[in-house]
Amino acid sequence: MYGDMKHQTRPIGILAIAGLLILSLSPEPVAAAGEAALARFTVDVRVDHAILEKLDVRLTCDSASPEQQQVTLAFDGTHEFVVSVQDAGKASCTLVALLPTGQNVTYVGDGGSVIELDDQGCHFTGVSAGHSNFCQVHVEKQATRLTVYKKWVGGAGEEPDIKINLVCNNKPQGGPLWINSDAPQTWELEPSDSNGMRCSVNEKELDTFRADLGDCKNLLIMAGTHEECTLVNTKVVKRIEMLNRYGLGAMILVILGAGLLAIKRLVP
Repeated sequence: MYGDMKHQTRPIGILAIAGLLILSLSPEPVAAAGEAALARFTVDVRVDHAILEKLDVRLTCDSASPEQQQVTLAFDGTHEFVVSVQDAGKASCTLVALLPTGQNVTYVGDGGSVIELDDQGCHFTGVSAGHSNFCQVHVEKQATRLTVYKKWVGGAGEEPDIKINLVCNNKPQGGPLWINSDAPQTWELEPSDSNGMRCSVNEKELDTFRADLGDCKNLLIMAGTHEECTLVNTKVVKRIEMLNRYGLGAMILVILGAGLLAIKRLVP
């Protein structure tokens, strides 16, 4: 009977070994191992659709693959990036929004990796398999401004306010402004071209001054920048105003002397 039992157990042992081999070749454990090697990065975009209709977001990694991924999101969009990490804690990744000129961006982040935030994105270090990280992108419109200053040369300190106008790409911008040496003024602009706009400030000269507009001519103003320029006005003083009372008296004496000489010549 014992011998019969030995013969019966042999097929069972072979089946067990075959089963183990089948399990070892099964794709399920491999998939689980691959899943365990993944790290995830979720990006959430918050942007007013009046500012941007869509936004490109890029994830760049070191010691993880793929090294770079990029996606285009609509405003208030969300996306999950997945990378494979081989060496625990040695990978680093940066998630950044690729913004056009003229926009402000701030980042908020959290997750299993170490995170640092600045205006260049969410920076994750010490990334390991199984980490889930989060980065939220807030986009706001950045104002475009031109501030104009006034400088007087030869003034008495009580010069009148001067009206100035702005022309950009051959079109008037905003309304006229009144400026003086102690009262600079600023225009808020709305550039529609990513290459910027060409602007010049104009003012009408009066008999009392000459205007130097060179610093405020043909300015290239890019969206989201704050530019400055200065208009220089030189006072024009009439010649009679240049004479002090002694000089004026001397001129009167000269005129009188010339008149007397003329009279003597005419009288025999």
